Amino acid sequence: MAAVGAAESLLSDPEEGLKTVAVTEATLRPTATMDGSSGAALLLRIFRWGTRRIRKDRRVADSLATLAAEACNVHAELAALGGHDADAAREAERARQVADGRALLVGKKLVR
Repeated sequence: MAAVGAAESLLSDPEEGLKTVAVTEATLRPTATMDGSSGAALLLRIFRWGTRRIRKDRRVADSLATLAAEACNVHAELAALGGHDADAAREAERARQVADGRALLVGKKLVR
């Protein structure tokens, strides 16, 4: 999500910002496809979702809810690979997402 926030400030400069966003996506795409990890693929999907939403392009296959659910699954997968409790990791990520959502609703800055 930090990449999406940075993209918003970049897109305020139409010419240079768009080039930088395009280069970032061009860097993420091969990493996501060649790496094969669900985390890398999710990062690319989040970046695409965010940059298209910033440009008010609503033709994006993913929704924020879908991406949030997938982030929970990726955290569970990573925990399992590390020998930790996948369900606990999934629930912890979901709790952080809910806390972030509540903080945004009341206008607080997110702290990670």
